[in-house]
Amino acid sequence: MKPDLSGYSSRMVVKGEEEKKRIRSQAAQRPVKRVSAKSSTKERFQSDTESMTPGHARQATNLPQACIHDLLNETNVYRTALAANFVEGYFPMTKKVDTRLAGIVDAWCAPANAPMQLANDALMLLHFGGAIGNHQVSMGGLRKYASALRSLRQELSHKEHQSVGAFCAAQALLSCELYSISSGLETWEKHILGIKAVFQASKYLDGHTEYIAGLAKYLCHVALMYALVKRKAVALSQDSFPDAMHVGRIGTLDKLTRLAIRLSKLLETVDSLCAACKDERISMRLKTFSQLQAVEKGLNLLSEQFECNIDGRSKIEVPNVSSHGDTRSHTAVLVFTFHRILRLLVSTSQWRLLRSNGQSARKERLASNESVEMLLDAMHYLVATAGGHVAKAQAIRAPVFFALRWYQHSEQHKASQRWRELETNFRAQFHYLSWDALLPFSFAALAWL
Repeated sequence: MKPDLSGYSSRMVVKGEEEKKRIRSQAAQRPVKRVSAKSSTKERFQSDTESMTPGHARQATNLPQACIHDLLNETNVYRTALAANFVEGYFPMTKKVDTRLAGIVDAWCAPANAPMQLANDALMLLHFGGAIGNHQVSMGGLRKYASALRSLRQELSHKEHQSVGAFCAAQALLSCELYSISSGLETWEKHILGIKAVFQASKYLDGHTEYIAGLAKYLCHVALMYALVKRKAVALSQDSFPDAMHVGRIGTLDKLTRLAIRLSKLLETVDSLCAACKDERISMRLKTFSQLQAVEKGLNLLSEQFECNIDGRSKIEVPNVSSHGDTRSHTAVLVFTFHRILRLLVSTSQWRLLRSNGQSARKERLASNESVEMLLDAMHYLVATAGGHVAKAQAIRAPVFFALRWYQHSEQHKASQRWRELETNFRAQFHYLSWDALLPFSFAALAWL
Protein backbone atom coordinates (compact mmCIF):
# COMPACT_ATOMS: atom_id res chain seq x y z
CA MET A 1 0.00 0.00 0.00
CA LYS A 2 1.34 3.39 -0.98
CA PRO A 3 0.80 6.34 1.35
CA ASP A 4 -1.73 8.90 0.14
CA LEU A 5 -0.10 12.26 0.85
CA SER A 6 -2.93 14.37 -0.46
CA GLY A 7 -4.15 15.20 3.03
CA TYR A 8 -0.82 16.67 4.05
CA SER A 9 0.58 18.90 1.34
CA SER A 10 -1.03 18.35 -2.02
CA ARG A 11 -4.65 18.14 -3.01
CA MET A 12 -3.85 15.55 -5.68
CA VAL A 13 -1.96 12.28 -5.87
CA VAL A 14 -1.96 10.80 -9.37
CA LYS A 15 -0.51 7.58 -10.65
CA GLY A 16 -0.09 7.76 -14.43
CA GLU A 17 1.70 9.95 -16.92
CA GLU A 18 -1.46 10.04 -19.03
CA GLU A 19 -2.90 12.29 -16.31
CA LYS A 20 -0.41 15.12 -16.82
CA LYS A 21 -3.01 17.30 -18.48
CA ARG A 22 -5.35 16.69 -15.60
CA ILE A 23 -2.57 17.64 -13.16
CA ARG A 24 -2.09 20.94 -14.88
CA SER A 25 -5.76 21.82 -15.06
CA GLN A 26 -6.58 20.68 -11.52
CA ALA A 27 -3.57 22.47 -10.07
CA ALA A 28 -5.05 25.70 -11.38
CA GLN A 29 -8.32 25.33 -9.46
CA ARG A 30 -8.59 27.08 -6.09
CA PRO A 31 -11.29 27.14 -3.45
CA VAL A 32 -13.04 30.50 -3.31
CA LYS A 33 -12.29 32.71 -0.31
CA ARG A 34 -14.12 36.02 -0.22
CA VAL A 35 -12.23 38.98 1.17
CA SER A 36 -13.75 42.30 2.12
CA ALA A 37 -11.60 45.34 1.49
CA LYS A 38 -13.84 47.30 3.86
CA SER A 39 -12.77 45.33 6.93
CA SER A 40 -10.34 47.02 9.25
CA THR A 41 -6.72 45.90 9.26
CA LYS A 42 -7.11 44.57 12.79
CA GLU A 43 -10.23 42.56 11.94
CA ARG A 44 -8.71 41.13 8.78
CA PHE A 45 -5.54 40.03 10.49
CA GLN A 46 -7.36 38.56 13.45
CA SER A 47 -9.25 36.40 10.96
CA ASP A 48 -6.16 35.44 8.98
CA THR A 49 -3.91 34.69 11.94
CA GLU A 50 -6.31 32.93 14.30
CA SER A 51 -5.46 29.64 12.62
CA MET A 52 -1.75 30.45 12.72
CA THR A 53 -1.28 30.18 16.46
CA PRO A 54 0.59 27.17 17.85
CA GLY A 55 -2.66 25.64 19.08
CA HIS A 56 -4.00 25.55 15.54
CA ALA A 57 -0.80 24.29 13.92
CA ARG A 58 -1.04 21.06 11.96
CA GLN A 59 -0.44 18.10 14.19
CA ALA A 60 2.25 15.63 13.19
CA THR A 61 0.86 12.46 11.69
CA ASN A 62 2.48 9.06 12.06
CA LEU A 63 2.51 7.06 8.83
CA PRO A 64 2.69 3.26 8.97
CA GLN A 65 6.30 2.08 8.80
CA ALA A 66 5.60 0.20 5.56
CA CYS A 67 4.38 3.41 3.92
CA ILE A 68 7.47 5.30 5.06
CA HIS A 69 9.65 2.52 3.62
CA ASP A 70 7.89 2.79 0.25
CA LEU A 71 8.13 6.57 0.25
CA LEU A 72 11.87 6.49 0.92
CA ASN A 73 12.74 3.62 -1.42
CA GLU A 74 10.25 4.10 -4.26
CA THR A 75 10.22 7.88 -4.41
CA ASN A 76 9.72 7.84 -8.17
CA VAL A 77 6.17 6.54 -7.65
CA TYR A 78 5.24 9.90 -6.11
CA ARG A 79 6.97 12.13 -8.66
CA THR A 80 3.69 13.19 -10.27
CA ALA A 81 2.32 14.05 -6.83
CA LEU A 82 5.39 16.22 -6.27
CA ALA A 83 4.80 17.99 -9.59
CA ALA A 84 1.23 18.81 -8.61
CA ASN A 85 2.34 19.94 -5.16
CA PHE A 86 5.12 22.06 -6.64
CA VAL A 87 2.78 23.95 -8.95
CA GLU A 88 0.01 24.24 -6.38
CA GLY A 89 2.16 25.27 -3.44
CA TYR A 90 4.76 27.49 -5.04
CA PHE A 91 2.99 29.26 -7.88
CA PRO A 92 -0.30 31.20 -7.61
CA MET A 93 -2.01 30.23 -10.86
CA THR A 94 -5.07 31.41 -12.72
CA LYS A 95 -7.76 29.08 -14.00
CA LYS A 96 -6.17 29.36 -17.41
CA VAL A 97 -3.08 27.18 -17.26
CA ASP A 98 0.14 29.02 -17.98
CA THR A 99 2.24 27.22 -20.60
CA ARG A 100 5.48 27.88 -18.73
CA LEU A 101 4.14 26.35 -15.53
CA ALA A 102 2.72 23.42 -17.49
CA GLY A 103 6.23 22.86 -18.82
CA ILE A 104 7.55 22.78 -15.26
CA VAL A 105 5.01 20.10 -14.36
CA ASP A 106 6.11 18.01 -17.35
CA ALA A 107 9.77 18.45 -16.39
CA TRP A 108 9.13 17.36 -12.83
CA CYS A 109 7.14 14.31 -13.95
CA ALA A 110 9.93 13.22 -16.30
CA PRO A 111 13.37 14.29 -14.95
CA ALA A 112 15.84 15.13 -17.71
CA ASN A 113 18.89 13.78 -15.89
CA ALA A 114 20.12 12.27 -12.62
CA PRO A 115 20.76 15.57 -10.75
CA MET A 116 17.25 16.77 -11.52
CA GLN A 117 15.71 13.47 -10.40
CA LEU A 118 17.63 13.48 -7.11
CA ALA A 119 16.94 17.17 -6.44
CA ASN A 120 13.21 16.80 -7.11
CA ASP A 121 13.01 13.77 -4.84
CA ALA A 122 14.97 15.58 -2.13
CA LEU A 123 12.56 18.52 -2.21
CA MET A 124 9.54 16.22 -2.06
CA LEU A 125 10.85 14.28 0.94
CA LEU A 126 11.91 17.44 2.80
CA HIS A 127 8.55 19.06 2.15
CA PHE A 128 6.39 16.08 3.08
CA GLY A 129 8.64 15.15 6.01
CA GLY A 130 8.25 18.65 7.44
CA ALA A 131 4.53 18.88 6.71
CA ILE A 132 3.69 15.59 8.45
CA GLY A 133 6.34 15.98 11.15
CA ASN A 134 8.22 12.77 10.27
CA HIS A 135 11.95 12.94 11.02
CA GLN A 136 12.74 9.77 9.07
CA VAL A 137 11.25 11.15 5.86
CA SER A 138 13.06 14.47 6.35
CA MET A 139 16.38 12.67 6.84
CA GLY A 140 15.71 10.75 3.63
CA GLY A 141 15.33 14.10 1.90
CA LEU A 142 18.61 15.30 3.39
CA ARG A 143 20.43 12.26 2.00
CA LYS A 144 18.87 12.84 -1.43
CA TYR A 145 19.92 16.49 -1.20
CA ALA A 146 23.57 15.56 -0.61
CA SER A 147 23.46 13.08 -3.49
CA ALA A 148 21.90 15.70 -5.78
CA LEU A 149 24.67 18.19 -5.00
CA ARG A 150 27.35 15.64 -5.87
CA SER A 151 25.53 14.60 -9.03
CA LEU A 152 25.05 18.19 -10.19
CA ARG A 153 28.75 18.96 -9.72
CA GLN A 154 29.62 15.94 -11.85
CA GLU A 155 27.08 16.96 -14.49
CA LEU A 156 28.48 20.49 -14.70
CA SER A 157 32.03 19.18 -15.07
CA HIS A 158 31.14 17.71 -18.48
CA LYS A 159 31.33 19.90 -21.56
CA GLU A 160 28.03 18.64 -22.92
CA HIS A 161 25.32 18.53 -20.29
CA GLN A 162 21.56 18.97 -20.44
CA SER A 163 20.90 22.59 -19.59
CA VAL A 164 17.24 22.12 -18.69
CA GLY A 165 18.07 19.30 -16.29
CA ALA A 166 20.88 21.27 -14.68
CA PHE A 167 18.71 24.34 -14.25
CA CYS A 168 15.79 22.36 -12.86
CA ALA A 169 18.16 20.65 -10.43
CA ALA A 170 19.59 24.00 -9.33
CA GLN A 171 16.09 25.39 -8.83
CA ALA A 172 14.98 22.38 -6.76
CA LEU A 173 18.15 22.54 -4.64
CA LEU A 174 17.49 26.24 -4.07
CA SER A 175 14.00 25.42 -2.85
CA CYS A 176 15.46 22.79 -0.52
CA GLU A 177 17.14 25.65 1.34
CA LEU A 178 13.69 26.66 2.56
CA TYR A 179 13.60 23.67 4.86
CA SER A 180 15.51 22.72 7.98
CA ILE A 181 18.69 21.87 6.06
CA SER A 182 19.50 25.57 5.65
CA SER A 183 22.66 26.74 7.41
CA GLY A 184 21.38 30.31 7.59
CA LEU A 185 22.19 33.39 5.54
CA GLU A 186 25.89 33.53 6.33
CA THR A 187 26.73 30.97 3.63
CA TRP A 188 24.51 32.47 0.97
CA GLU A 189 27.25 34.29 -0.91
CA LYS A 190 28.74 30.89 -1.72
CA HIS A 191 25.32 29.71 -2.89
CA ILE A 192 24.98 32.75 -5.12
CA LEU A 193 28.40 32.23 -6.70
CA GLY A 194 27.54 28.59 -7.26
CA ILE A 195 24.26 29.51 -8.94
CA LYS A 196 26.10 31.97 -11.15
CA ALA A 197 28.47 29.17 -12.19
CA VAL A 198 25.51 26.95 -13.12
CA PHE A 199 24.09 29.71 -15.29
CA GLN A 200 27.38 30.47 -17.00
CA ALA A 201 27.99 26.78 -17.68
CA SER A 202 24.64 26.44 -19.44
CA LYS A 203 23.75 29.74 -21.07
CA TYR A 204 25.66 29.03 -24.28
CA LEU A 205 23.47 26.05 -25.15
CA ASP A 206 20.59 26.53 -27.56
CA GLY A 207 16.91 26.08 -26.81
CA HIS A 208 14.61 26.62 -23.82
CA THR A 209 15.23 30.39 -23.93
CA GLU A 210 12.00 31.29 -22.14
CA TYR A 211 12.59 28.84 -19.32
CA ILE A 212 16.21 29.96 -18.90
CA ALA A 213 15.03 33.58 -18.82
CA GLY A 214 12.54 32.73 -16.09
CA LEU A 215 15.13 30.90 -14.04
CA ALA A 216 17.63 33.73 -14.52
CA LYS A 217 15.11 36.20 -13.12
CA TYR A 218 14.37 33.79 -10.28
CA LEU A 219 18.06 33.63 -9.36
CA CYS A 220 18.40 37.39 -9.73
CA HIS A 221 15.63 38.00 -7.21
CA VAL A 222 17.10 35.51 -4.75
CA ALA A 223 20.49 37.23 -4.96
CA LEU A 224 18.93 40.68 -4.88
CA MET A 225 16.88 40.02 -1.76
CA TYR A 226 20.00 38.66 -0.06
CA ALA A 227 21.76 41.93 -0.93
CA LEU A 228 18.90 44.05 0.47
CA VAL A 229 18.74 42.00 3.66
CA LYS A 230 22.51 42.00 4.25
CA ARG A 231 22.84 45.59 2.95
CA LYS A 232 25.73 44.79 0.65
CA ALA A 233 26.30 44.43 -3.07
CA VAL A 234 26.59 40.85 -4.31
CA ALA A 235 28.43 39.30 -7.22
CA LEU A 236 25.26 38.19 -9.01
CA SER A 237 23.19 40.99 -10.50
CA GLN A 238 20.98 41.66 -13.49
CA ASP A 239 24.10 42.36 -15.55
CA SER A 240 25.33 38.80 -14.95
CA PHE A 241 22.83 37.39 -17.44
CA PRO A 242 21.71 40.20 -19.76
CA ASP A 243 20.59 37.94 -22.62
CA ALA A 244 18.13 36.05 -20.44
CA MET A 245 16.93 39.07 -18.49
CA HIS A 246 16.00 41.10 -21.54
CA VAL A 247 13.81 38.62 -23.39
CA GLY A 248 10.70 40.54 -24.46
CA ARG A 249 9.49 43.97 -23.37
CA ILE A 250 10.92 45.54 -20.23
CA GLY A 251 8.02 45.88 -17.80
CA THR A 252 7.38 47.43 -14.42
CA LEU A 253 8.96 44.55 -12.53
CA ASP A 254 12.16 44.75 -14.59
CA LYS A 255 12.38 48.49 -13.90
CA LEU A 256 11.83 47.87 -10.19
CA THR A 257 14.55 45.23 -10.23
CA ARG A 258 17.02 47.65 -11.79
CA LEU A 259 16.23 50.27 -9.14
CA ALA A 260 16.64 47.63 -6.42
CA ILE A 261 20.08 46.67 -7.76
CA ARG A 262 21.12 50.33 -7.61
CA LEU A 263 19.73 50.61 -4.10
CA SER A 264 21.53 47.50 -2.82
CA LYS A 265 24.85 49.12 -3.69
CA LEU A 266 23.88 52.32 -1.86
CA LEU A 267 22.85 50.58 1.38
CA GLU A 268 26.39 49.43 2.08
CA THR A 269 27.65 52.99 1.53
CA VAL A 270 24.98 54.40 3.88
CA ASP A 271 26.05 52.04 6.67
CA SER A 272 29.68 53.06 6.20
CA LEU A 273 28.84 56.77 6.28
CA CYS A 274 26.63 56.46 9.36
CA ALA A 275 29.46 54.72 11.20
CA ALA A 276 31.84 57.63 10.48
CA CYS A 277 31.98 60.95 12.33
CA LYS A 278 29.46 63.48 11.04
CA ASP A 279 32.19 65.92 9.96
CA GLU A 280 33.92 63.29 7.83
CA ARG A 281 33.22 62.47 4.17
CA ILE A 282 30.71 65.30 3.77
CA SER A 283 30.90 65.25 -0.03
CA MET A 284 30.23 61.49 -0.06
CA ARG A 285 27.20 62.01 2.20
CA LEU A 286 25.76 64.60 -0.18
CA LYS A 287 26.43 62.40 -3.20
CA THR A 288 24.84 59.34 -1.58
CA PHE A 289 21.79 61.33 -0.47
CA SER A 290 21.41 62.61 -4.03
CA GLN A 291 21.62 59.05 -5.39
CA LEU A 292 18.94 57.94 -2.93
CA GLN A 293 16.72 60.78 -4.15
CA ALA A 294 17.23 59.58 -7.73
CA VAL A 295 16.10 56.06 -6.78
CA GLU A 296 13.14 57.57 -4.91
CA LYS A 297 12.16 59.55 -8.01
CA GLY A 298 12.29 56.38 -10.10
CA LEU A 299 10.06 54.57 -7.60
CA ASN A 300 7.58 57.45 -7.60
CA LEU A 301 7.35 57.35 -11.40
CA LEU A 302 6.51 53.64 -11.29
CA SER A 303 3.78 54.05 -8.67
CA GLU A 304 1.11 54.90 -11.24
CA GLN A 305 1.68 51.63 -13.11
CA PHE A 306 0.49 49.38 -10.29
CA GLU A 307 -2.88 47.68 -10.31
CA CYS A 308 -3.24 48.60 -6.62
CA ASN A 309 -5.00 51.84 -5.71
CA ILE A 310 -4.19 53.74 -2.54
CA ASP A 311 -7.03 55.75 -1.03
CA GLY A 312 -6.78 58.77 1.25
CA ARG A 313 -6.37 56.63 4.35
CA SER A 314 -3.32 54.84 2.92
CA LYS A 315 -5.18 51.55 2.60
CA ILE A 316 -4.71 49.14 -0.27
CA GLU A 317 -7.77 48.29 -2.34
CA VAL A 318 -7.34 45.45 -4.80
CA PRO A 319 -10.35 44.67 -6.99
CA ASN A 320 -11.57 41.12 -7.46
CA VAL A 321 -9.48 39.52 -4.72
CA SER A 322 -11.87 36.62 -4.37
CA SER A 323 -9.95 33.37 -4.53
CA HIS A 324 -6.66 31.65 -3.85
CA GLY A 325 -4.41 31.70 -6.87
CA ASP A 326 -5.83 34.82 -8.49
CA THR A 327 -2.59 35.63 -10.29
CA ARG A 328 -3.64 39.13 -11.33
CA SER A 329 -4.45 40.20 -7.80
CA HIS A 330 -1.61 38.28 -6.16
CA THR A 331 0.91 39.68 -8.63
CA ALA A 332 -0.43 43.21 -8.17
CA VAL A 333 -0.04 43.09 -4.40
CA LEU A 334 3.30 41.26 -4.56
CA VAL A 335 4.76 43.87 -6.92
CA PHE A 336 3.26 46.64 -4.77
CA THR A 337 4.88 45.08 -1.68
CA PHE A 338 8.25 44.87 -3.44
CA HIS A 339 7.93 48.53 -4.47
CA ARG A 340 6.88 49.62 -0.97
CA ILE A 341 9.81 47.80 0.65
CA LEU A 342 12.19 49.60 -1.71
CA ARG A 343 10.60 52.92 -0.72
CA LEU A 344 10.95 51.97 2.94
CA LEU A 345 14.65 51.22 2.43
CA VAL A 346 15.16 54.57 0.69
CA SER A 347 13.37 56.63 3.36
CA THR A 348 15.07 54.81 6.25
CA SER A 349 18.48 55.32 4.60
CA GLN A 350 17.75 59.02 4.17
CA TRP A 351 16.58 59.17 7.79
CA ARG A 352 19.79 57.55 9.01
CA LEU A 353 22.03 59.82 6.94
CA LEU A 354 20.30 62.97 8.17
CA ARG A 355 20.30 61.81 11.79
CA SER A 356 23.98 60.87 11.67
CA ASN A 357 24.68 64.38 10.40
CA GLY A 358 22.67 65.98 13.23
CA GLN A 359 19.84 67.16 10.96
CA SER A 360 16.08 66.86 11.29
CA ALA A 361 14.58 63.80 9.57
CA ARG A 362 10.91 64.08 10.54
CA LYS A 363 9.64 63.80 6.95
CA GLU A 364 11.68 60.65 6.35
CA ARG A 365 10.46 59.12 9.61
CA LEU A 366 6.81 59.74 8.66
CA ALA A 367 7.40 58.28 5.18
CA SER A 368 8.93 55.15 6.71
CA ASN A 369 6.02 54.71 9.13
CA GLU A 370 3.55 55.11 6.26
CA SER A 371 5.34 52.43 4.24
CA VAL A 372 5.19 50.01 7.16
CA GLU A 373 1.44 50.59 7.56
CA MET A 374 0.92 49.86 3.88
CA LEU A 375 2.95 46.67 4.18
CA LEU A 376 0.66 45.57 7.00
CA ASP A 377 -2.36 46.03 4.74
CA ALA A 378 -0.65 44.29 1.83
CA MET A 379 0.09 41.20 3.92
CA HIS A 380 -3.63 40.51 4.27
CA TYR A 381 -4.04 40.16 0.52
CA LEU A 382 -0.81 38.18 0.14
CA VAL A 383 -2.10 35.62 2.63
CA ALA A 384 -5.53 35.53 0.96
CA THR A 385 -4.27 34.98 -2.60
CA ALA A 386 -1.19 32.76 -2.15
CA GLY A 387 -1.62 29.20 -3.36
CA GLY A 388 0.04 27.20 -0.59
CA HIS A 389 1.94 27.49 2.68
CA VAL A 390 5.33 27.97 1.02
CA ALA A 391 3.99 30.75 -1.22
CA LYS A 392 2.42 32.45 1.82
CA ALA A 393 5.60 32.17 3.86
CA GLN A 394 7.70 33.60 1.03
CA ALA A 395 5.32 36.50 0.46
CA ILE A 396 4.99 37.68 4.07
CA ARG A 397 8.59 37.11 5.24
CA ALA A 398 10.12 40.28 3.80
CA PRO A 399 7.44 42.72 5.05
CA VAL A 400 7.83 41.33 8.58
CA PHE A 401 11.62 41.55 8.45
CA PHE A 402 11.94 45.09 7.08
CA ALA A 403 9.15 46.49 9.26
CA LEU A 404 10.81 45.14 12.41
CA ARG A 405 14.21 46.40 11.27
CA TRP A 406 12.82 49.93 10.83
CA TYR A 407 11.10 49.95 14.21
CA GLN A 408 14.31 48.74 15.82
CA HIS A 409 16.37 51.52 14.19
CA SER A 410 13.81 54.19 15.10
CA GLU A 411 13.26 52.72 18.60
CA GLN A 412 9.47 52.47 18.19
CA HIS A 413 9.15 49.47 20.47
CA LYS A 414 5.42 49.77 21.10
CA ALA A 415 4.62 49.96 17.38
CA SER A 416 6.76 46.90 16.70
CA GLN A 417 4.78 44.74 19.14
CA ARG A 418 1.96 43.86 16.71
CA TRP A 419 4.52 42.88 14.09
CA ARG A 420 6.27 40.60 16.58
CA GLU A 421 2.94 38.95 17.37
CA LEU A 422 2.34 38.36 13.66
CA GLU A 423 5.85 36.96 13.28
CA THR A 424 5.26 34.55 16.17
CA ASN A 425 2.00 33.35 14.62
CA PHE A 426 3.48 32.88 11.16
CA ARG A 427 6.54 31.05 12.50
CA ALA A 428 4.26 28.66 14.36
CA GLN A 429 2.32 27.97 11.17
CA PHE A 430 5.45 27.46 9.06
CA HIS A 431 7.43 25.66 11.75
CA TYR A 432 9.06 23.21 9.32
CA LEU A 433 10.48 26.01 7.14
CA SER A 434 13.69 27.93 7.79
CA TRP A 435 12.51 31.41 8.79
CA ASP A 436 15.83 33.05 7.90
CA ALA A 437 16.27 31.20 4.61
CA LEU A 438 12.84 32.41 3.47
CA LEU A 439 14.14 35.97 3.12
CA PRO A 440 16.04 35.60 -0.18
CA PHE A 441 12.99 33.88 -1.71
CA SER A 442 10.51 36.61 -0.75
CA PHE A 443 9.88 37.90 -4.27
CA ALA A 444 11.36 35.11 -6.40
CA ALA A 445 7.84 34.03 -7.42
CA LEU A 446 7.48 37.23 -9.45
CA ALA A 447 9.91 35.83 -12.01
CA TRP A 448 7.38 33.14 -12.97
CA LEU A 449 4.16 35.16 -12.95
